[in-house]
Amino acid sequence: MSRGKDAQCPQPFDLRLPKPNANMFTTHTMKYAKREFERHFLLRGEPLSLPSQYVSILDAYLVDTTLRLRRVVNSDGTSTVYKLTQKKKDADGQMWITNFCLTGAEATLFRALPSVTLEKRRYHIEQGAVSRAIDIVESLPEKIVLLEVEGDAAADIQESPSGFDIVREVTDEAEYTGYGIAQRSALFLSSRR
Repeated sequence: MSRGKDAQCPQPFDLRLPKPNANMFTTHTMKYAKREFERHFLLRGEPLSLPSQYVSILDAYLVDTTLRLRRVVNSDGTSTVYKLTQKKKDADGQMWITNFCLTGAEATLFRALPSVTLEKRRYHIEQGAVSRAIDIVESLPEKIVLLEVEGDAAADIQESPSGFDIVREVTDEAEYTGYGIAQRSALFLSSRR
């Protein structure tokens, strides 16, 4: 199951998400969704020691939706996984994430829809009740290195991580969501044409 990465984005990186309705987050309609507890930190640069294995991620954020199509390829190229993800916040601000595994043919159908994309490398540092991963984005003039901390409950991620050169927490900063970075990358690439 994909670990969700991106928070809902206010202006100027707004997905123009549909308005929640009163029945949207009932037990019945959310039975396939999982509550998501994560924090993101901007790092000064790549940590000195990263695992040798990583995954290459291509995210396509489908325009005017709450959907993200993700392709994940392991570093030796022997495994490719496609996932369709939806993220929504409930009335209390809690993020919920739903994932669907797709075939390559199904992913191709979704990939034909209008989207903005983001490519990154992800290094899994630690997995378990509290997982840590480093994401590296190099499609902008400045390299972006983010630490993501994800837990099974809010209490799992209350403490700030140690052992990393953290600039600041960016969990609630729209420009550091996956969609926000994809928007900046698209603007940068279009300005170079």
